[in-house]
Amino acid sequence: MPCFEKVTILIHTKNRPGFLLRLLSYYYEKLGQQGIKVLVLDCSNEENFLEITEGLGRQSELSHIQVLHHPLSSSFPERMTEALRLISTPYVLLAADDDLYFFDWLKPAVDLLDTDSSFGVVYGHTLRFELEEYRPYGRLIKFDFSRPNPPARWLEGDTPEARLAELGRSDWTTMGWYALQRTELFSIIVNAARQSDLDGFEFELLLVFCQAALSKTRMLDDIYLARQINQDEKRPLYSYKKERKSLEVLKATAVAILSKYNDTDESVAAIMVEGVFAAELCQLKENDARRHLRKIADCFPGLRDLKYWLYGALMRERLVADPLDPDARFPPTPEVGLGHPKIKDIIQAVTRKQDVVNPV
Repeated sequence: MPCFEKVTILIHTKNRPGFLLRLLSYYYEKLGQQGIKVLVLDCSNEENFLEITEGLGRQSELSHIQVLHHPLSSSFPERMTEALRLISTPYVLLAADDDLYFFDWLKPAVDLLDTDSSFGVVYGHTLRFELEEYRPYGRLIKFDFSRPNPPARWLEGDTPEARLAELGRSDWTTMGWYALQRTELFSIIVNAARQSDLDGFEFELLLVFCQAALSKTRMLDDIYLARQINQDEKRPLYSYKKERKSLEVLKATAVAILSKYNDTDESVAAIMVEGVFAAELCQLKENDARRHLRKIADCFPGLRDLKYWLYGALMRERLVADPLDPDARFPPTPEVGLGHPKIKDIIQAVTRKQDVVNPV
């Protein structure tokens, strides 16, 4: 079976038909008829869903793309459960509607999973790019090479204990979304999340935990993904206090997975789970602490310096590595310029003739 025929791309999207149609056109241009399967998981309202279906109908080369239209109330595990029933390929690749994969890395990634069953997940390095406005097409104004997430590089230990200990060195919330992974592994994760009613933030954590607990991860030295930046986007600042009950369910689910699939004693599994989640929980508690300190400083401007001192003291008390510290095991971040072939790919995919390309 050729390389691309072993992969299904799962694109999740909501109310962004322009981004989705740009992405599908880009995939067709790069892959043509090479056999890769694409499945769209859509939570759009009826108006945007109609725009998607009409857009696919206008492009005959995209007419075979299957779109699953889910209600907004459906959880991510519910949507993925339906999608998995339709997947027959051994590997899946999750995708957001505004990001672009480069496919030259896919062959070595598939070759690795084909030849070494101990590996279940493959990543690469990423580029970030920004247009003048957060739209599907426009003038490219900025791009850079993303600093890699250290844990993704060092999850090749031979035992779950070694891999989870490395993962627990820093917080790692969203690391597992964009990776080529075994369909069987992803199915285990989705099924566990659905049974435990985990969605959103907790599902992200479970995804990465299970990837490390149940398989090795390889980070190839290739640029595999370009992520479009929306400077106006306000990312959620999760709270330990608000998420506490769901986090307890998450940890119980993680213990059950270690016990079932790695034959780990429950008491030992519980200790491992506490260790691997320590950095993430510490980050959530820091989020809450910052909120409280900000409120105090707003009420009493003279205490502003105290706020920074207290936050510094909190950071000094962390029992894990600061994720913002550079990891000496990484080589220097390479420079990228307009002549880089991946930048040329981005420019071709997101700009039109009327757009003047003048990135900084």
